[in-house]
Order: sequence, then structure tokens, then C-alpha cells
Amino acid sequence: QGFYNHVLAPVGSGIYRCCACIGTCLSSTAQAFYIHVLVPVGSGIYRCCACIGTFMSSAAQAFYNHVLVPVGCGIHRCCACIGTNLCLCLKATATCLSVTSQGFFNHVLVPVCSGTYCCCACFGKYLCLCLTAASTCLSATAQGFYNYVLAPVGSGICRCCTCIGTNLFYCLKAIATCLSATAQGFYNHVLGPVGSGICQCAMGFYGSVLRPLSSSISVCVRMLCGGIRDCILSVCGLIGAGFKSVSRCIIHLCRAFAEFFRAALHDLRSSVI
Repeated sequence: QGFYNHVLAPVGSGIYRCCACIGTCLSSTAQAFYIHVLVPVGSGIYRCCACIGTFMSSAAQAFYNHVLVPVGCGIHRCCACIGTNLCLCLKATATCLSVTSQGFFNHVLVPVCSGTYCCCACFGKYLCLCLTAASTCLSATAQGFYNYVLAPVGSGICRCCTCIGTNLFYCLKAIATCLSATAQGFYNHVLGPVGSGICQCAMGFYGSVLRPLSSSISVCVRMLCGGIRDCILSVCGLIGAGFKSVSRCIIHLCRAFAEFFRAALHDLRSSVI
């Protein structure tokens, strides 16, 4: 309490008074700076800008009135004069070209086209007459060539081919008859007897050789198969008897082991009781 009353309170009051004094001084300084510096400078700048704006507006008005308007009027008059004269020149040129083309059509194209048409008509007429005469001549020539050359030659060739074909048919028919008779005689007198002899020989060979041989082979195979079957049955019987004996021994051993185990359990139970 004493520290607060004699130290903190006086120090705080002093600091507060210093800060209040500094604030008052700064506020007075700012107020004076605003009144004696910023306001006069701002007013001067505003007046300068207003003066410069007035001057530029007057200069622009004068430049428009004494420069742009006269230049625009001069350019307009020049363009109007040039356009009028150019229109008159183009009109005169068009009139000249029209008159020239009309004269060229009447005095050049029409006579040239008429002459060309007459020439083409005359040429086509005589060309048609020439072609008609040529076609008539060619038709008569072809008709005469057919009547006096192609028809007789074709008839002769047809007759020759008919005669050759008929004689060739008769020749081939005779050759075929001869070949048929030869083949029939060869079959009757050669192939038939030879085939009969071969058939009889084959039947004799089968009856005297192949049949007894096949019978003996069949008997041998049958005996061999019977012997093999008996051997297999014997072996299977022996294997079955061996397995039966072994199974009986195993059964007896299992029974003996079961009796021994039962007796051991009985003795153990008796000893426990």
C-alpha cells in the first residue's frame, strides 16, 4: 500500500501528465500545420489547376475555331470538287465506252458472225452431201463384196466342212466298230480263259494250302490261349491263398493282442480295487 501510494501513484500521475502534455502539443502542432501549411498550399494548387484548365479550354476553343473548322471546310470543298469532276469524267467515259461498244457490235461483231454463220452453213451442207455419197458408195461396195465374195466363199467352206465332217464321222464309226470287235475278241479269247485259269488256281491253292494252314494255326492259337489261361488262374489261386493265410495270421495276432490287453486291464483294475 505504501509502495503504491508513494511510488506507483506519483509515477503514474507523472506519466499521465507527460502524455497529456505531449498529446496537447501534437494536437496544437497538427492544427497549426493544417491551418498555416496545408490549407494555403491546397488553395494555391486549386487556383493553379483552375487557371491551367481555363487556359487549356480557351486554347482548345481557339484551335477548333481558327484551325479545325477552316481545315475541315477546305477539305470538304476539295472533296466535293474532286467528286463532282470525277463523276463527270466517269460519266463521259461510260458514254464513250457505250458508243464504242455499240459501234463495235454493229460494225464488227454482227458482220463477222453473219459471215461465219453463212460459211458454217455452206460447209455443213456440202460436208453432209459428201458424207451421204461416201456412205452410199461404201454400202454398195459392202453389198457387192458380200454377194460376190463372202457368200460364195462361205457356202464353199460350209460344204467342204460338211463333207469333211461326214467322212470323218464314217471313219471314226468304222474305227470304233473295229476297236469294239477287237476288244470283244481279246476278252473272249484271252482275258476270259486267263481269268478262269487264275480263279481255278486260286481256289485250288486255298483248298489245298491256305485252309489246312489256317485250321492248324487256329488250333495252335487256341491251345496256347488255354495254357496261358490255366497259368494265370493258377498264379491267381496261389496269390489268393497267400493273401488268405496272411489275413488269417493278422486276425489271430489281433485277437491275441486284444486278449492280452483285456487281461492287462483286468489285472490293473483288480490291483486298483
